[in-house]
Amino acid sequence: MNPALLPRPSSVARRTEQYQGRITLLLFCLIALALSCSLPQGGPATPPLILLASPTAVQPSATGLSPSVPTLTELPPAAPTATPLPTEISEPGIGHPGQIAFWSNRDGPWGIYLIDIDGSNLTSLVREATYNFLPPSWSPDGTRLAYISTFASGSNLMVLDLAAGSAAQLTQGLRVLDSPAWSPDGSRLAFAAETQSDGGEIFTIHADGSGLVDLSNGPDTTDWRPAWSPDGSRIVYQTFAGVEWDLRLIEADGSDPVNLTDGVAVWATDPSWSPDGTRIAFHNGSGEQGEIFLISPEGTGLTNVSNHPADDSVGVWSPGATALGDLLLFYSDRTGNDDLYTVRPDGSGLQALITRLEMDWAPAWSPDGLQIAYTTMLIDGADIFLIDAGGQNRVALVQFPGNDTYPAWRP
Repeated sequence: MNPALLPRPSSVARRTEQYQGRITLLLFCLIALALSCSLPQGGPATPPLILLASPTAVQPSATGLSPSVPTLTELPPAAPTATPLPTEISEPGIGHPGQIAFWSNRDGPWGIYLIDIDGSNLTSLVREATYNFLPPSWSPDGTRLAYISTFASGSNLMVLDLAAGSAAQLTQGLRVLDSPAWSPDGSRLAFAAETQSDGGEIFTIHADGSGLVDLSNGPDTTDWRPAWSPDGSRIVYQTFAGVEWDLRLIEADGSDPVNLTDGVAVWATDPSWSPDGTRIAFHNGSGEQGEIFLISPEGTGLTNVSNHPADDSVGVWSPGATALGDLLLFYSDRTGNDDLYTVRPDGSGLQALITRLEMDWAPAWSPDGLQIAYTTMLIDGADIFLIDAGGQNRVALVQFPGNDTYPAWRP
């Protein structure tokens, strides 16, 4: 089944189409302005050497579903607490040690760049012919960066070794559909890919390109967005079997698949594990309205956390208990634009981090949970900003020229 013919998997897809259109329009305007002013153009940097690694044959695994019926707990809606933002955006310089990788077309072609969070040491890592709107993914030790490449042909999984300065192509003959997810020990990656006979399967592969395994192996389903449990023993992903999207949990070896949301969720997408592995956050809803829900890996304790008539999307757990406690980060259009919010897992402490006229999306936690990097759409293009987890100290990290988007914090 062709994923392009499927209903959109979540409000993320609808918003992605909006962002693509806006970025395209901005690019057209910027190019026209550059030509009219006869601005000098610089040549793009040389892309890194691409090394090819041959994966092994696909090994299908067992299937068989055990439905679970959780009970729903409704939480009362909470009023967000807006935190005042500075009237002037300060120069980059707040911070904690770290680096951020991100997509940008600031030098012409789209590519992945690396920058220190104080705004220094901007470095081009990868050059691509096209932009696939899929964020890069760091290995747990921060030495390698996985991403989806369309540079040569198809859509392939690549792993860049930053020390060696070269990238290895891990997949061949598959059309990779979604950003890869590293196992907690950094030995394997899980990803969604389209085969010749199906619209999407969940695969795992070793970081050296060996041991490719089709985990979901369902000829009548489309499977996306894998997420490893914190102990690396299980993977949750979203699956579509012709009616609605549901969450399915599977052992890391492909055994014991279980439907978590069948019959109790309207449109379950974008799963995210809690740091202790006891709960899974996900987006539940379609069209113009959705909520952030929680459910246990056993399929119990279904809870509506955001509980608002607007569209609340992509609940991402903080990497650990912050100074404000455990938090879920999400974005919502409850003010008419996509803004960032945090909320505690029990539904309390809802806070609006940003409520501005611009659209904000693709948020990412810092490894220590103290800051958030995100993309915002400004007049001159998409830029990346940082903000403290409590909503203070909003600063620009990278801005014009070009569009900068999908930040990924280096561990």
